[in-house]
Amino acid sequence: MSWLVLSCRKHRVDPDNIAIPFAASFGDFAIILMLAFCGKMFETFEEIDHYISYVTIVMSLIFLNIWMRKVKKNKFVKKVLKEGWISMIFSILLSSLAGVILEKSILEFETIALLVPVLNGLTGNISSIYASRFSTSLHKKKNMLLKIENKKKSSIALYSAEDNTEAEGEMEERALISKSVEIKFDDKNEEVTIGTFRVEIQEKSSENITESFKFKNR
Repeated sequence: MSWLVLSCRKHRVDPDNIAIPFAASFGDFAIILMLAFCGKMFETFEEIDHYISYVTIVMSLIFLNIWMRKVKKNKFVKKVLKEGWISMIFSILLSSLAGVILEKSILEFETIALLVPVLNGLTGNISSIYASRFSTSLHKKKNMLLKIENKKKSSIALYSAEDNTEAEGEMEERALISKSVEIKFDDKNEEVTIGTFRVEIQEKSSENITESFKFKNR
């Protein structure tokens, strides 16, 4: 995957359009191979296949408990354990229901098994491309800076590291106290949400101060 992203950058191709669908397709391919291998292994050891199933379930539960404890100790990702897995479990149940329907339908329409991975993967790839491009866009706009000339009534200049665009506005002293400013940012004749930026306050009588403000467009 790293080689693919570097190759895309070398040929000036957006990696979000190439690497994400490739990763999803490769994941589906790897899962199918693993399922086929496990099924073949269970057939080989037919006499003790039920014991292998029990051992697999027990080992999975043990490792699940271990990794859940590690995630809970990590303050950066423990929130995902509570919020993300609810939707994941619900989607797993829906996918299992779809698998039951497919199992019954495939007896009558055998060739449908060839189309199911393609149709399922197509929608997922398109969604992942949009999500990846949106995430990349947010990361690019994260390093914008606001430079404030004075304290009482200031002229704000917003510089984007991405395209060197500039937006200007006025801010009063109370905005500095509340640490919240509403500003309209016009990027190529379109209003966009700015987000959270690092603000550098320059005053003649004191040293430069770095503060954090939240900005949003009206």
